[in-house]
Amino acid sequence: MASRFARSGGQLVIAAWEGKGAIDYGEVSDVVALRYTQDEIVAWTQKAGFIVDRCVVEAVEEIPMEAIYLEGAKR
Repeated sequence: MASRFARSGGQLVIAAWEGKGAIDYGEVSDVVALRYTQDEIVAWTQKAGFIVDRCVVEAVEEIPMEAIYLEGAKR
């Protein structure tokens, strides 16, 4: 699928919530957000034909969650 939208050398940036399962925003929003582990994000990225240049998990200020930040490039 990655080959459909990225050429060789094309850049990829992903930001996701770290963890497992859905995030319930309660009455604030009807949006459903899902959390993923760093290992899942890296594996899917590599399977899609990208080289992972950087992947970190960092705490998010004012929110009791951590975020995954990934940067990569298409092979």
